[in-house]
Amino acid sequence: MTGNDILKISASLLGYTDTNGEMEGLKTIINRGCEIINQIGFDLEIPKIFMLSEKLTLSQKAEELLIYGVCMLIALNCEDTDKSELFTRLYNMKRAGFKSNITTKQNVLPFNNGGE
Repeated sequence: MTGNDILKISASLLGYTDTNGEMEGLKTIINRGCEIINQIGFDLEIPKIFMLSEKLTLSQKAEELLIYGVCMLIALNCEDTDKSELFTRLYNMKRAGFKSNITTKQNVLPFNNGGE
């Protein structure tokens, strides 16, 4: 997935694309695309990109989280408070799980050695 893909998916999720899937009226966002992606990428410890055509090699969780974060920043930039609030909540919930080191424990019964 490239930076362009991230921006297009994000704009689509926000409803900011036309019927052809093009990001009409988002020239400022497109021009700042790398900066927006890198802001979220820094938080997620993803390598910086310098061109929107660069390929990002990410896990599915990291990719999803990056998209939600980019949605959050685009909505914030467009002063769309409802969508900004929604994607901020989504990003923060997903981020909490992404950044934690919680591992799954196997179900075990406590050991009882006869009451000693």
